[in-house]
Amino acid sequence: MRAPQTLIVTLHRSLNFGAFLQAYALQEVLKSKGLQVAFLDHYNLPQTIKRYFVLLKPKDLTPKGILFNIRKLAEFRKADKYLDTAKSFSSVNSVFLGSDEIWNIKNSSFYPAPEFFGLNIPKTLKKFSYAPCAGNTTTRDMLSVKEIAASLEKMDRISARDQHTASLVRDIAPGKNVAHVLDPTFLFDFSNNEVEFNIEQPYALLYSYKMPTSRAREIRDYADRMGLILVSPGFNNAWCDKVLSCSPFEFLTLVKNAECVITDTFHGTVFAIKYRKDFVSYCQNKEKVRLLLEEFGLESSSIIDGELSNTKEISTDHKNTGQLLHEKLKTSNSYLNDCINFMKGGDE
Repeated sequence: MRAPQTLIVTLHRSLNFGAFLQAYALQEVLKSKGLQVAFLDHYNLPQTIKRYFVLLKPKDLTPKGILFNIRKLAEFRKADKYLDTAKSFSSVNSVFLGSDEIWNIKNSSFYPAPEFFGLNIPKTLKKFSYAPCAGNTTTRDMLSVKEIAASLEKMDRISARDQHTASLVRDIAPGKNVAHVLDPTFLFDFSNNEVEFNIEQPYALLYSYKMPTSRAREIRDYADRMGLILVSPGFNNAWCDKVLSCSPFEFLTLVKNAECVITDTFHGTVFAIKYRKDFVSYCQNKEKVRLLLEEFGLESSSIIDGELSNTKEISTDHKNTGQLLHEKLKTSNSYLNDCINFMKGGDE
């Protein structure tokens, strides 16, 4: 690899499919626009501890759980080769902060590296954000860390993945133009990356870190009623028929071939939309998921506990998905093109 022109600063080594695939997608999109790209290797000891801490849940400390996690780690280790990394800013002229929840200072699953907010980055570099998310962080939370607010004020271009994050940034940096852009997984065509994973029986794909017992029971009942087996990729939900420690690219195929998708995650919802699947998303207390469904006019795919028991069949009307996605892709690519033009010395 030639020396990178730009570095991406994100959660590229988190042990879940969404984090990996958003990172890979942004890398490939920027490459397609003519940039030499790498990821800043910001994983110091606190970051590394947080990265592996997610494997220490009680359900993962059983013999089967430990074996599952060993296989999961092996798959992500193999996937790391698809992401170019750099340990310094040597030869770099710019950075892209994002995507994912890098601006969520209340997310306990990772250590918020200062670089996520543009801190500890040479002042000479152009600084852009692409689709970061603040999660459930509030303006008050962010303003409590003065260095963050000052750094965001100095960004050359700012975008956000959702309206909550965009509003938060406008509160912190009044007067800044904040573009609302798509998660990078929407921008990239993964069709050449999909790795076959054959499931011989019709299945419902369950993508969730953990489900409450009552919710798991109604999902189990729905699958049995519809004659579907339940497949859980990436997470050890032992109440499903198949629990798979597969690769991120095998995950894509599992979504693509599922009869339906049941999820409570942002990227589970993203890929259900991307592959035009029949799906439901439990988005109680998950503002980022609710906002995503609203963006695509798919509020009817939002579901609350108990509702699946009265659902005859999961069905999603995607008649407007293509047109809405087309419009949002234009906005997102236009933003990236503007960043690159500015990086190369174009008009401010």
